[in-house]
Amino acid sequence: IAIAGVLLFFMLMLAPYWKGSQVISPFISIGDQVNKLTSEDDIILTDIPWETAWYADRKTIWLPYDLQTLKKISKTVRPSYLLLTVEVINKSYPRGPFGPYRDNLWARMVEDISYAKSLGYEVRNVIYLDRYPVGVLYKVPD
Repeated sequence: IAIAGVLLFFMLMLAPYWKGSQVISPFISIGDQVNKLTSEDDIILTDIPWETAWYADRKTIWLPYDLQTLKKISKTVRPSYLLLTVEVINKSYPRGPFGPYRDNLWARMVEDISYAKSLGYEVRNVIYLDRYPVGVLYKVPD
């Protein structure tokens, strides 16, 4: 009886866990969109490399410090696309501000598409989450 009582107690304690709402990752939707817009062989330069690699099933590179570093990287690994996201994708998944990049380069590019165009990046698509724009997918210049 004591063992049955203890087991019943633990089952009742875990019931809220089993009935709790599932948090759906916003990166699933972002990954699906990136997957449809890019090909399997494309390499994507992004501020969310792990999420893009997992949910879009693409090879990714973390954003380098500046464009000069990107040019060095591109001699051996050539990214096809640049995916930049807003600082907070969802209240459940807050992200801090962009890292300390030279001249605030990547934040400026996601905030001002004309700045990105001036550097040779071509807008391919805006990435949405529940009808809200959360990122921009650029084609990397040749």
